[in-house]
Amino acid sequence: MMESLHPGLSDGQLTLIHTWLGPVDVVHDHSWPLQDTNVLRVRSASCDYIVKASSTSHHIRREITAYRAGFKDLDGRVPEFIDGSIEAACW
Repeated sequence: MMESLHPGLSDGQLTLIHTWLGPVDVVHDHSWPLQDTNVLRVRSASCDYIVKASSTSHHIRREITAYRAGFKDLDGRVPEFIDGSIEAACW
């Protein structure tokens, strides 16, 4: 089992984060505990990322779908989408 970045992340979410970004450390916790949403600013060897995950929120799935579809009219004004898993509710 990998060392947990945050107690709200499942083992599956943690594995995906390490697969997508490599080793990371939490820089700041922006989580919304009342909504069961974990929002973490993490730092890899090369840059910072925002990781968002939940075990219950249906909003995460909609956000992943929207990012995958792209934001053509907002090029350069939205963060780059690295990867996400609807099944794991993590991006």
